[in-house]
Amino acid sequence: MSGHEDKGKRYIGLLDAARVKGSWAELPELIRKVTKHASNQTTLIDTATAEHFVASHASSRSQTVTNSDRSPVERLRQTVSIANNTGEEEVFQGQTCLAWAAWTGAASASTDSIPISEVVPLFDRYGQKSTSTWTKICLLRAIFIQGKSNAQRGEDTQALAVYKAAAAWVELNVDVVKSTPQLSYWAEQILAEYGMLETSSVSTDEKLKALRLWSSLVARSPEAASGTYGNPKSHVTRSTTWKAYYHILSESLARPPSMSVGRARSAADLRAVEAAYETALLRDRKFPKATESNAPVEHWIEQVIRNWQLLCGGGWQESDLGEGGRNALTRNVLDVLYRAATKTFHSTLILRRLFEVHKALTEFELAYRCLDTYIELNDRARARAAKAGETNSEADEVMLLTVSEGVEGLCSFGRQQEAQKAFDLATKLEDWLDEIMPEEEASIPNGHAEPDQPVNGTHQQPPSDSVLQTTYRAIGIAKANWAKCSPFTETRNELQAEALTALQKAASLSQPQVPTLYALALLCAETRDIQQALRWTKVGLQRLPQVETSTDNATSNPDRCAFWHLMTLLLSSQQDFDTALQSSAATLESILATDQQSPNSSRNGSVGKHSEKVLAPAAADMECDDLQRIVDLQISYLALVELIDGPEAALNHSGELLSLYSSLFKRFEIGEVKPPVEQTLIPPKNSAGTVKSMRGSIFSRRKPTPSTAPSATTASLASAAYSQKDTRPTTQASQAPTIQVTDESGKSPSKKHHHLIHRHHDHNSSAKRVSKSAKPATSQGVADDPRSLQQSPVTSTDGQMMSTSTTNAVDHASPTSAQHDSRGEAKQPLGEVPHNVTSHKEAPPPLGHHDQPPEQDVRLPTVHPYTSSTSPIPRFPKALAQKHALIVLNKMWLTVATLYRRSHMFEDCREAIEEASKAATRIEAIVSTTDPSARALADAGWGGGGKSSDEVWADVYCSRAELLHAIAQRRDEEGTPTTGENLREVIEQYEHCLMYYPDHPSGIVGLSNILLDYYEKRIDLAKKVDDGRSFGVRPGSKQSKEEDLLGSATPSQEHLQDPFSTQAASSEDLKKTPENLNRIAARDRAYGLLSTLTKLGTGWDNSEAWFALARAHELGGEVDRAKKILWWVIELEDTRPIRHWRNLGCGGYVL
Repeated sequence: MSGHEDKGKRYIGLLDAARVKGSWAELPELIRKVTKHASNQTTLIDTATAEHFVASHASSRSQTVTNSDRSPVERLRQTVSIANNTGEEEVFQGQTCLAWAAWTGAASASTDSIPISEVVPLFDRYGQKSTSTWTKICLLRAIFIQGKSNAQRGEDTQALAVYKAAAAWVELNVDVVKSTPQLSYWAEQILAEYGMLETSSVSTDEKLKALRLWSSLVARSPEAASGTYGNPKSHVTRSTTWKAYYHILSESLARPPSMSVGRARSAADLRAVEAAYETALLRDRKFPKATESNAPVEHWIEQVIRNWQLLCGGGWQESDLGEGGRNALTRNVLDVLYRAATKTFHSTLILRRLFEVHKALTEFELAYRCLDTYIELNDRARARAAKAGETNSEADEVMLLTVSEGVEGLCSFGRQQEAQKAFDLATKLEDWLDEIMPEEEASIPNGHAEPDQPVNGTHQQPPSDSVLQTTYRAIGIAKANWAKCSPFTETRNELQAEALTALQKAASLSQPQVPTLYALALLCAETRDIQQALRWTKVGLQRLPQVETSTDNATSNPDRCAFWHLMTLLLSSQQDFDTALQSSAATLESILATDQQSPNSSRNGSVGKHSEKVLAPAAADMECDDLQRIVDLQISYLALVELIDGPEAALNHSGELLSLYSSLFKRFEIGEVKPPVEQTLIPPKNSAGTVKSMRGSIFSRRKPTPSTAPSATTASLASAAYSQKDTRPTTQASQAPTIQVTDESGKSPSKKHHHLIHRHHDHNSSAKRVSKSAKPATSQGVADDPRSLQQSPVTSTDGQMMSTSTTNAVDHASPTSAQHDSRGEAKQPLGEVPHNVTSHKEAPPPLGHHDQPPEQDVRLPTVHPYTSSTSPIPRFPKALAQKHALIVLNKMWLTVATLYRRSHMFEDCREAIEEASKAATRIEAIVSTTDPSARALADAGWGGGGKSSDEVWADVYCSRAELLHAIAQRRDEEGTPTTGENLREVIEQYEHCLMYYPDHPSGIVGLSNILLDYYEKRIDLAKKVDDGRSFGVRPGSKQSKEEDLLGSATPSQEHLQDPFSTQAASSEDLKKTPENLNRIAARDRAYGLLSTLTKLGTGWDNSEAWFALARAHELGGEVDRAKKILWWVIELEDTRPIRHWRNLGCGGYVL
């Protein structure tokens, strides 16, 4: 008897194990054995028999059940009703089986499962560890049936209560659930239904919590089929749940941070869910036929793109996006797109999105290949649709917006070749508009057309105003940009007129967009329609988002800075310099978050002391293009201060420029640029002589009054500035320039210093102090007016001595070039000059140094703080961003050098130029790291400041030439004749400039003016021999260095004659002597250089170049042509801004 009971218990255990595993085929035999050895277990036997019957019915294809087949269920019903009050687990299992039978249709009558009031007690009773595994399975199955039935009847509140109780139990017993596949299955079904429950009673956070628990259950377990555990009708596939999970996560991303569970966790979950759903989706989809599309894949791609745009937009921090930040996220989206392309056939949607993502990654070549393919496929589709009378799959508005985006990208980040491509795309847009837009009534027979007349397979539904505005803006920008880059100068005016027409069409539509107004205003300004430019600029400023809080400023909306800079230049073109100064100062104030107002703020609302300003947080993650706009605005502010108060006053604010750069570009690891200690620089007593009008820049040249005796200081500076041949140093990475305090004692140095600064406040009507007299042009083109600078004895205000050096100057010193002049007079000690370069007293590191060659940073991008962008914008890699930042640094130092030069502080100017050359060296090193070829150095590439390494070096050499020329002119003013050697050094620097960049505007104008002066015999470029006659350069003809630098004691013959003499050429000039042939060659070369420059986009509106070209025509006997050119110069000067329009930003017409 005991053996019989043991067998009965053993078979009961095997029966429970088979039910837990879902091995329904084993149940009949086990039921027979249990009946034989444990016949008293009636409820268990009837329940197991009914379960086998229900499972077989659920897995069978036929869902029809006869009355005779229901005998196991009916027998179980009777058994349960008799034993209802026993409270045993077998009774609960039987009740669950009856509910399961009704749910699957195995029982004719609908049987209610457990009442809602008994759900929680059921978990307390049957959810304990002591209960059997099969009882726990029955419990979750009953809960699933109850919740699903409530949801189907619209009882969402009851369903939510059931699911919530079950989810809480699963969370507490997650290890037990994971250990049993069938228990895990029913838990998955409950959590999936909970997460997808459509009711307002359940919050998104509750859904996400349930779905996170669901994802932990399915992480490593295989998916069960719908009939495995008897749930064919209501089985929720994992693919469906992953889709719902991804959709809920996507919706949660757009909520405010205060409502989110955690953004970092949401972003991590999104990546994981996205990968899981992608795997499930692409596994289930097949490659479509050529005539079909894979809509589920494309719909999912659109959702991926929307999430990417949101995560890379405003409100999200880099740290929230996980390792790699935006770059890693964008790379992941790119991989998703390419994998999705394997399940689609010529999907224009995926091509369009590939273009956008590649463009955001600054992979422009790949991006525009995708765009070309997109356009080609659309053209073919439109042709097929027109032939077959069908509807084109790609909407017209989508095509127009996509190609318009491509046009603006080419114009913003490309150069001449890209400008031509943008023009071709604009022509394509015009052709599409001609096809899409309905014809006017005048061109339609009988005055009307059929309402459903197809156009290329589509119905005449014109695009919306916003799409048309974007399209017309792209067309206008492309034509305006090509007008500047086109080699066909005769079409420039026509292209600009067409661009104006397109932009005016865009602005005439309802609700003109801010980028449209900016492009139109800038083009009006470039075509000298200043009034219209002012009008559109004001409209654009009104349409910008209003500043609502004290923390909002120009950096929260970079467009504001661009518009106000444009307004500043427009006001300066109308000679309203004071208003322009106030406008730029107010904008700069808004960029800086003021801790407290400076009591010593400068005139007209200047930006005050840099030490009391803190950069606004929104600027911390702006791209280099927007940061450069801010720096350019500060430079324009300095130019206005210089024009009104003289260069000495502008130098007072140079520290603000350095401080601003350090704040803006700190994260690019350029190095610290410390502003100089504030000092006082006294302007000349006759301040009217230092004020330069824009119109006076060419037509009013105040002739300087020479001093009674030559200045020894100027002579010594002339000997120190570039006395040796300047060659570009060996390329290697250097540290960023810094201005460091070398004397903190506060004691005044022993020597007086001429660079002392104090602020002036008496500036009433200062803008009127301009010189407008029309005097004959000198050899300078548009060089600055020579000024008679009467310096008064001054002392340092704080006694601090400054020196310019690189960080860790000894460790990171550049190798000394072979032409390095180590003589003492080649580099004089500068005392208190605030921009000294650390002298090379120690040898540079060897070639085997750990920093050589430069190492490529292959780490993931660093984490940056809050971004103000609202959509994924092109973010350049670290190397290109550093290159752009260094280009701005180079520009900044050359601006400071120009101010020093115009203030006749030549040694300080030289030091500033040297700082610029260090930036140029680092730029060359960055470019050489990826491609050391000469082509790479000469190619500006995409974006990156719009300049190549060679162009940057050309700027440096041009500034050196201007410095040497200014020194020579200063010496001339002081009564020391300029020698040919001095001017040959100037020409040598200009030649270096043009060697690196043959179309450099300032270099061409400067060199041409010297060549024309030589033709007119105002200067002598030939060397002197003992008898004083001029000859060409030949061996053995050099003077001593001292005699060459200081000049001969007796002025040469060309300095004694009147340089403005208009007498007819003497017979000596008509002789074909080598000297005369050299002069004619110099004039012809100047003519060739200027003629080429004025035909280029960089020189067609350059008044200095045109003025010099008019002079060349006059010297060549073409007086009529010279007159026409001079009238053109007058027109250009009449509307010339304080700085050229191209300084508004490297993006051109694209905001």
